[in-house]
Amino acid sequence: MPADVLDLARLCVLDTVGAMLIGATKPWSQMVSAFSVGEGGSGEGPCTVVGNSRRTSPQMAALAN
Repeated sequence: MPADVLDLARLCVLDTVGAMLIGATKPWSQMVSAFSVGEGGSGEGPCTVVGNSRRTSPQMAALAN
């Protein structure tokens, strides 16, 4: 793969991770995160929610993330 393509892909991944991390600190994101973990089971599901150490169902993780 050309170097410029790899550089752009790395930049896109870093941008996405950065947006997820800062977004997880917002009050509205924390409300959705808490809701998704509560509705997704006992906090032991197969999926993670960014900014929350508990786990949830795939559907609820998709909503929160």
